[in-house]
Amino acid sequence: MSVSGEDTLPPRVAAGARSHGHRLVTYLLLLVLASGGLPGTGAQDGSRTAASRFPERQYGITMASWWVTGFSGSQAKTSLDELAATGAGWVAFVVTQYQRDARATEIGRTSGTVDDDDLVALIGRAHDLGLKVMLKPHVDLESDPSRNRSHIGNEFRNESRWRRWFESYTAFIVHYAVLAAENEVEQFVVGTELAGTSHREDDWRDVVDQVRNVYDGALTYAALDSEAADIEWWDALDLIGVDVYYVLSNAPSPSRNQLERGWQPYLRELANLAGKWDMPIVFTEIGYTSVAGTTTRPWDWNLSGPLDLKEQALAYQTALEVTADMPWFAGMYWWYWDPDLEVGGPRDRGYTPSCKPAGEVLREWYGGSGQAGCHG
Repeated sequence: MSVSGEDTLPPRVAAGARSHGHRLVTYLLLLVLASGGLPGTGAQDGSRTAASRFPERQYGITMASWWVTGFSGSQAKTSLDELAATGAGWVAFVVTQYQRDARATEIGRTSGTVDDDDLVALIGRAHDLGLKVMLKPHVDLESDPSRNRSHIGNEFRNESRWRRWFESYTAFIVHYAVLAAENEVEQFVVGTELAGTSHREDDWRDVVDQVRNVYDGALTYAALDSEAADIEWWDALDLIGVDVYYVLSNAPSPSRNQLERGWQPYLRELANLAGKWDMPIVFTEIGYTSVAGTTTRPWDWNLSGPLDLKEQALAYQTALEVTADMPWFAGMYWWYWDPDLEVGGPRDRGYTPSCKPAGEVLREWYGGSGQAGCHG
């Protein structure tokens, strides 16, 4: 692990190419923190923990598919090669299993669950490319269109239903934890956006214990941004994980100053959360579509409006800038990069930064080469 600063900040900052002169002071402070910190720093804002336990910031991108063969074949490998060409140091692989609806207690595979062998092959490819890997298993609802995973548990009326669900969930998550251990995955997510269950502290501590029995890498949980402050078992993990989809503006086409102002209350909340637990925070998801108004509803994958590549790129740029100096900040994973090479490009309205100005923002910050995600 380096304490030179090159692994702590993105290349653009380390090279001094940014015009914000005041950041040099913070950059030097981060180097001191990475070497052990200053007296009196750390517990108040999580900075000592972020710098010493995770000195290399996790500048990552998520790759996800919701089809059994989604990670198979040369196309997925080529797409991963293009992800790596952005200069990102990490990739998060999302694999999904399903329960029938929010009231169900059984979780299992469907045709929307990527094949284990294909996942293993892609993990190996990522490591060959020099990428570190975070494995992020999801649970989704198979036939409950009006609700989502955050509603699981809201209608569990007795302890037997809770017991059955946690038994099924534990079997599901331990399966992937074993796979992660066998393939030297560097980081593992024990759960994602299960806000209807995360108040069950004892049950979740048991889940974490079961995962640690088979996996010895770093652990986090990916909380909804509205859920994170209510979780009382962060101390069982190694990082606080937050899926970040904050409202940053109230109208399409905001300026950079408007977006920076929009971030401020959330940065204060995150600093307080890191300080409370003396733990670093990683953005286990952050993303924006290529639609005008994406910063008003960044979670809305079906947002209506005209194509707008500039707002997406500006949102990327601003997120990278406002977090660069935060001592509690351990990194971020952009949502998301598709293994299908047909997804992306200047007419794509979705989340991917592939072959878009947002991808060029990443390439510049992460020190990549070539156009980000433009194949052929």
